Parts: sequence; C-alpha cells; structure tokens
Amino acid sequence: MRPLPDSRKGRLPSLLAGLIVPLALIARVSLAHFEPTSPDLSGLTFENCLRFLGEPFYLTILGRTLLVALSCTAGWMVLLADKGGSSTPRSCMPTSSASRSASFTPARRW
Repeated sequence: MRPLPDSRKGRLPSLLAGLIVPLALIARVSLAHFEPTSPDLSGLTFENCLRFLGEPFYLTILGRTLLVALSCTAGWMVLLADKGGSSTPRSCMPTSSASRSASFTPARRW
C-alpha cells in the first residue's frame, strides 16, 4: 500500500475558515446585547448565557446533545478498539482493486 501524501500543508487556512471563524461568530452573537428593535450587535453581556443555563428546557436539550455526542464517541472507540487504534474500522476499509472493479462491472449477458 502506498503512503498517503503529506496533507498537512494548507490545513490551517481551511481549519480557520471552516471551524474557528464560524465558532467565533457564534460566540460573538451569543454574547451580544439583544435589542429587539435593532439588528446591531452592540455591547457584550453574559445575560443570554445566564438565561440559557437558567431554563430547564434548554438544559434538557444540552443534556441530550451531550449524551448523543458521548455515545457516538464511545461507539466509535469500541469500533476502533477492534482494529488496535487505527482510525478506520474494518467495515470501511477498501478491498483489493480487482474485487472493487469487479463489483462495479455489470455482468455480460450473451
């Protein structure tokens, strides 16, 4: 099997564009002072966070989200334990190229 090419080059800009910038924007909006008559993001306040943590409805949703995230992580770790720590479980591993091309080739009917 050939080694994969070094894909670390250019990873930081895509990480910034795809993960860090949206999270920073969400953090800024969540800390903004909410004024119903103005679309402006003015001021910084923890009022929204305190309201979120004070409502049982939102805490239920947060708990359910964390439960799903932890159970998915635990399930993936169980799948990885079978492989000895590799990042791809056996069921996702590609087969040999001959059997792959044979499975996509339509049967000839003569």
